[in-house]
Amino acid sequence: MIALLFVATLVAFSCKKDDNDDPDEPGVLVEDGIYLIGPATPFTGPELDGMLANTPNENGGVFRASLYEIYAPLTAGTLQIQEVAGSKIVKNGGTLKYTYKGSGANEQPTVPVSYYTPAADANITITQSGMYHIAYDNELKVITVARIEWGIRGGLNGWGFTKFDEVSADFKTFSIKNLEINEGDFKFAYSGGWKLGLDDTTGTANVRVNTNFGGTFTASGATLTNTLVPGGPNYAFNKDYKGKYTVTMTWTKGAGYAAQMVKTGESEQPEYPDNIYMIGSFVDWSWDNAVIEMVPAHGNPQAFWTITYFEAGTEFKFAPVKAWSGDFGVSGSATDGVYDRGGSNIVIDESGVYMIFVDLEEAKIYVGEPFVYLMGSTSFEGAWDSGVAENLFTEVDTTLTHTTFGAGELRLYATCPLAVGIDWWQMEFMVLDGKIVYRGKGNDQDRVNVSAGAVITLDYADNTGKIE
Repeated sequence: MIALLFVATLVAFSCKKDDNDDPDEPGVLVEDGIYLIGPATPFTGPELDGMLANTPNENGGVFRASLYEIYAPLTAGTLQIQEVAGSKIVKNGGTLKYTYKGSGANEQPTVPVSYYTPAADANITITQSGMYHIAYDNELKVITVARIEWGIRGGLNGWGFTKFDEVSADFKTFSIKNLEINEGDFKFAYSGGWKLGLDDTTGTANVRVNTNFGGTFTASGATLTNTLVPGGPNYAFNKDYKGKYTVTMTWTKGAGYAAQMVKTGESEQPEYPDNIYMIGSFVDWSWDNAVIEMVPAHGNPQAFWTITYFEAGTEFKFAPVKAWSGDFGVSGSATDGVYDRGGSNIVIDESGVYMIFVDLEEAKIYVGEPFVYLMGSTSFEGAWDSGVAENLFTEVDTTLTHTTFGAGELRLYATCPLAVGIDWWQMEFMVLDGKIVYRGKGNDQDRVNVSAGAVITLDYADNTGKIE
């Protein structure tokens, strides 16, 4: 027993930390990992609160063993990335490779991002205080540093970017007051981007970090508390929650970000129906038959549309439910295909493919030529511009057809003169398994890759499609 006591005493003394030990020295035991350190950071050394998190590659959503990130408020000064593996410690600063100018192209952020090559015992210098996103890939040997501004993207702004306009002096809290949020999906994102490429800032980047948070929320009274998952699913925000909100994102040392939405008032948006249905002579005016359910325009609860083939003499009207309740038609004659809302049936004078578009806010209805276009890499000159004449589909009998100009992901959309202010992707659709499938209120659809010269045929007699 005396011998055991002697050994225990030796162990205790040998493990005792000297008060003068440098916390960055190898003799101090810290968990293996990658740490943000330096005078510019809120961390005193390689502490757990400053450990970078392993994160998914936005390209595919699978965790990448070499990819790490951290959000932290920084002040003017220097920092390093410190890697700890047992007794081995490597402190890397960086040599500036280049600075991405923040054009917003390829869904990149609209702020400058500095790219560094790791350099042992060097520093990275921060010149401006703010909230920063730092990513590190120790296989690619690249460090990115971005000073960021949080905001929200969703149906409330056509998936644009609404920047939080209040920022605390320590840059830990970003908020916006009385933001009206109605039915539709949304995400938190920084500086107008969705992702940041580490090996490239073009669309060909293979390794990317998310610049957005998604997830779910839980409601407790007037407060909604959000989970924050990098690149997570859109927050599904239904009309039960619509209203005006103060939205806050707060960073806390050791916990990272938390988000809350506190309801401060009621929505000023009119109440619109979930659906609009078309009934008419084409189904013998019976709600028991296959009436047409119109497609909602994404993020525009006032707008519904469809494209279909009608024989001359077909009559029809609309209702918000599959019943004779709240039904409506048109009033008077059309001007360039646009009617005022009223009570009369619409009558088709000439057989053909028609776009039908209902704007409940303006009380207008369009019945006329369908404007269907190619978009993106398969379109004329591979541009992402709406309404390019060369990309317009041609009507042939019951079909619309076009030949792709380039190879890549097929993107198709429709529009009409009443769809003012509705972006192309909000009326997007796809050919999947031989059927025309509409995006509606949903997320991005499955993609189909085609070659240059592929013939796209959309048959609106039976809502089928072919890619040949």
